[in-house]
Amino acid sequence: MKAFELLAILYLSGVPLSLALDIRGPYLTDLRPDRAIVIAHTKEDTALILEYHEKTNPDPTLREQSQKARQHVFHLNNLKPGSDYSYRILGTKEGTETGDFETEPHVFATPPEHPAGFSFIAYGDSRDSSKIPKRHRAVANHFRKHDPAFIVSTGDLLIGGKTASSSLFSEDWTLNFFEPLGGVIDAIPFYLTVGNHDQDSPHAITAVREAFPNLKRAFNYSFRHADTLFIVLHVANQMQEFQSQKAWFIEELEKGRDADWRIVFLHVSPFTNGKYREMEWTLEGRADFLETCVKHNVDLVLSGHDHSYQRFHPLRSAEKDTHSVLFVVTALAGTNPYPAQEDPYTAKVVNRTDHFCVIDVTSDSLTLTAYDNRNKAFDKVGVSKTASEPGMVWRPSLSPGGNAAVR
Repeated sequence: MKAFELLAILYLSGVPLSLALDIRGPYLTDLRPDRAIVIAHTKEDTALILEYHEKTNPDPTLREQSQKARQHVFHLNNLKPGSDYSYRILGTKEGTETGDFETEPHVFATPPEHPAGFSFIAYGDSRDSSKIPKRHRAVANHFRKHDPAFIVSTGDLLIGGKTASSSLFSEDWTLNFFEPLGGVIDAIPFYLTVGNHDQDSPHAITAVREAFPNLKRAFNYSFRHADTLFIVLHVANQMQEFQSQKAWFIEELEKGRDADWRIVFLHVSPFTNGKYREMEWTLEGRADFLETCVKHNVDLVLSGHDHSYQRFHPLRSAEKDTHSVLFVVTALAGTNPYPAQEDPYTAKVVNRTDHFCVIDVTSDSLTLTAYDNRNKAFDKVGVSKTASEPGMVWRPSLSPGGNAAVR
């Protein structure tokens, strides 16, 4: 890409040209009622200052200063629940004492301590190899309209491959993360489920860990929001990868037994009728994963990898099971489509449509609505604590990829 094309993209996304080649961010990676984590990156080692205050009360203005570095992680503590905060980042040139640049003001809202309900967004496979990508941005333009508490990518945020770079100033990171999500991630926390393209080289792994410090220990993690437990698995290539995390997964679910809901993310789709429907990578380990999710009362599994939208009927692993699990593939927001087929297990299949999912959560119900890149809803499903439908029993047949569905 030519330099003027890159500058044009950044200008149109609202990034000041004086900062375009010097800073990436800021963006949120965590936001709780009383604290937040804001991250920014500079191309050269420098020190930054983050100023913040309650939006309606600029006095006092608080400051956090980073050490001289390229990665800048600001921990904002002792925030007020349910409040709006305004913040900006200031920097100086090497060897000067006066301010050299500042970002525009950004605003985030801390969640209340005990929300009656909340929403979050899930979507994935947004990597786009076009010279000037537009599809991811077309989807992300609608995110803030739904007032989500956070956003989760089901993976393959990046193109990766042989040109993968450890620099967050590379075209891949600029065009597939910072530019399309500009004006979104400065206000809404972003969580990544690592996909195969996000980790396909040592350089790619280095950059992912630099962008998301919570991934430095491991690519699988969990968090709570309100009374809901979220678990992100590192299953980026094949379902067999679940085995190495199974004990940890069960332990996290057991620790979250008091949660109203248990929601799981992974990149590889455990159930899919797309490109990977008959591949051993998907089939091997599927039954064990389903059985584990049913046994430990997982409610919703969101995945990517197979580039389409697929929603399955709630599934259980045996006739005796009284709990079933909803599986949804949300895997097209910029990359090439992999059309999926329908079978007795699928409730809805939509091909060749860039999309995202909004999940509304209350103590009694989950409601998932899928939207296209025009913000038009094309699918909706609810999960209730009082549902009487036990779900379908999944039974693999002897033939690869074949199924024999029963209720």
